[in-house]
Amino acid sequence: MLRADRRFVVSHVGSMVRPPAMIPYLQKAQAGEPYDKAEFEECLTESVIEAVRLQAEAGIDVVSDGEYGKSGTWAFYVHRRLKGIEWRSFTEAELKDPMIAVISGRDREAFPEFYAEYDARVLAVARSAGRPIVTAPLVYTGQAELQRDIANLKAGLARTKGVTGFLPVVAPASALPNARNEYYRDEESFLFALAEALRTEYRAIIDAGLDLQVDDAFIPFMYEKMVPPMTLAQYRQWAALRIAALNHALEGLPPERTRYHICWGSWNGPHMFDVPLKDIADLVLEVKTGALSFEAAIRAMSTSGGYGRRCGCRRARC
Repeated sequence: MLRADRRFVVSHVGSMVRPPAMIPYLQKAQAGEPYDKAEFEECLTESVIEAVRLQAEAGIDVVSDGEYGKSGTWAFYVHRRLKGIEWRSFTEAELKDPMIAVISGRDREAFPEFYAEYDARVLAVARSAGRPIVTAPLVYTGQAELQRDIANLKAGLARTKGVTGFLPVVAPASALPNARNEYYRDEESFLFALAEALRTEYRAIIDAGLDLQVDDAFIPFMYEKMVPPMTLAQYRQWAALRIAALNHALEGLPPERTRYHICWGSWNGPHMFDVPLKDIADLVLEVKTGALSFEAAIRAMSTSGGYGRRCGCRRARC
C-alpha cells in the first residue's frame, strides 16, 4: 500500500483505550445502571473527533473511531444489531465445553492460576450473560447505531486534513462463535444467513466513503479449543466454511477499500497453543479483500531468562 509520494500508508487495527470522559458512562451501561444517554452521545462524538486528531498528529494515515461506539467487545457489539437471537443461561455442561464457553482453551488449562486472576480482572466484559440461540431469521437491525458511528468518524475526518478513515467490523466466524442454531437447517445455512445480515453493515460503511476492516480473531483462536481432540484437517475444514461465508458477505464490495485482520487473541498472557500461520496462510489468502492484516508473533526475554511468546509474564516456558 504505497502512496504517490512513496510513503508507506500507516494504519492500525482500530481499537483504542477509551478516554477518561467516557468511562463513567461505559461503567454504568455495563452494570445496567441508568445514565444520561444524550450526554453520552455528545461525549462519544467529541471523543471520536479528538481521537481522529490525535491519530493524525501521531502520523497515522488511515484512522478509525477507536471503536468507541461499540457496546461490549470488538465482536459481540453486533449482538445488539441482530434480530433472530434469544439468550439462555449456560448449562453446566456448556460451561465446561471449550467450543461453547468463550473464555476457555488449552492456554487456560496450562496456566490456571494466571488466567483465574487475569480473566476476572481484564476479560470480565467478554463474559456474556448466556448463550445466544438462533431461533428466527437473522436480520440486521443496527442501522441507527452504525450510522451514528459513521457520522462520528466523518465528523472527525472533516476537521482533520490528510487522513482517511476506516471502521472495523466483525466477521461471521467471530460474530456468533458459540451460538446454538435452532432455526436453520444446518451450519452452512446458518453461517451464510449471518453473512447476509453482516453484509448490510459492510456495505453501509463502504457507501459512506469509508474503508472496511473485517476482524476475525476466532478463526485462529479456535484452534487451541479444537485441536486436540480434533485434527488439524478437521479444524481447517471448520475454518474454510467460515471463510467461504465471509467471502459471501464481501461479494460486490471494492477490494481496494477492504482489508481482513486476524489475531490469535491479543491478550497479554501466555500463548502456547496458537495455530502456526503456515497452517492457515492458504485459507487466509482466500479472503476476497484487497489487503491483509495479521498479528506478528514476537519473542521477548523474560526475567527468568526464558523467552515468552507475545506476553510479558515471568514463566520461562510461556
